[in-house]
Amino acid sequence: MKRLGFGIMGCGNASKVHAEGIKSIENAGLVAASRTENSARKLAKGCNCDYYTDLDASPKREDTDIDAVVILTLNGLHSDIGIKAAKCGKYMWLKNL
Repeated sequence: MKRLGFGIMGCGNASKVHAEGIKSIENAGLVAASRTENSARKLAKGCNCDYYTDLDASPKREDTDIDAVVILTLNGLHSDIGIKAAKCGKYMWLKNL
């Protein structure tokens, strides 16, 4: 079975719940991304995954190990991130904050 890769965009309080859900999926992996290094690093450390501070970098990963992105940023950023992720061929799930 192919490993399903998820990218979490926005590493605030809601990200912990979503990361735990992703970790519970068999053959799923996680990459974290946030505008602030502290929040991205903290989530990545707890989930043993890579992280980015550039919200454009995660969906564009060259090794195409991200199949879907979970957008947990402030809703004013959803459209920009969603459009970029869609152009990279990613599935999306949006959470309004």
